[in-house]
Amino acid sequence: MGFRITTWNVNGIRNPFGYHPWSVNRTYQAMFDTLEADIVVMQECKIQRKDLQDDMVLIPGWDVHFSLPKVKKGYSGGLLLRKEETSVVDFFSSPSRRFLNQLVYGGLVFQDRDEGREQPVLWDLCREFHPTRQGMYTCWEVKKNARPGNFGSRIDYVLCSTGIKSWVYNADIQHGLMGSDHCPVYATFSDIVKKDGQDFHLLDLLNPEAYEIYCVSLVTKKTGVNCGRSFYMCSRPLGPSGDKEIGTEFRCRTFIWSSDWSGRL
Repeated sequence: MGFRITTWNVNGIRNPFGYHPWSVNRTYQAMFDTLEADIVVMQECKIQRKDLQDDMVLIPGWDVHFSLPKVKKGYSGGLLLRKEETSVVDFFSSPSRRFLNQLVYGGLVFQDRDEGREQPVLWDLCREFHPTRQGMYTCWEVKKNARPGNFGSRIDYVLCSTGIKSWVYNADIQHGLMGSDHCPVYATFSDIVKKDGQDFHLLDLLNPEAYEIYCVSLVTKKTGVNCGRSFYMCSRPLGPSGDKEIGTEFRCRTFIWSSDWSGRL
């Protein structure tokens, strides 16, 4: 089939639903699919902006553009629809999407990976906690008022490396919070996290310079294979419990061999 352009004076955009075959399946999606056109132009839509509904403007597979009169409201008006021809392969093969999907675990990559990007390195935290959720969009087109019908895209992420993935216990979007064409996206970290098999308070790891303040360098004097090795341990005094603690102002469980300390996390 060639490229088809259809023009139709509908005498009111809701008017066709009173006739067969449109009355059988009263949806705009079915109407435009039945027309089998690549571009549809409608005249005399006779509708005001305030009366537009989601199923009129958010039609999967179509770009929808209304032209409504500003002076004589509800009179005449036009509608232009253009069929979207972007395939799944085309979408995921675009340079920006392909770049992202090669970096993220679980990213869909068509054909061979690019040189130097053979293995993913980042985790998409929201998707990790909600692997099957549909419509988890974070951005909506304002001109189409696409947000109420959740006709959007997901282009906002919280990404992390494998080393700190276990520190996160929740991640999600906040689609109900208004203020932008995007919504907030968040990840929540545990207060106590593990690093090199030890428990640390997250704030201590986020402030590595704190080790220089709260840690003291000592040398092992006990006879054995580690005799003479230097190490860092917390210099704060023991608390009332008489034991090392986590997340308090007293001595914590920090113990790091000097040879293992690189000055950064």
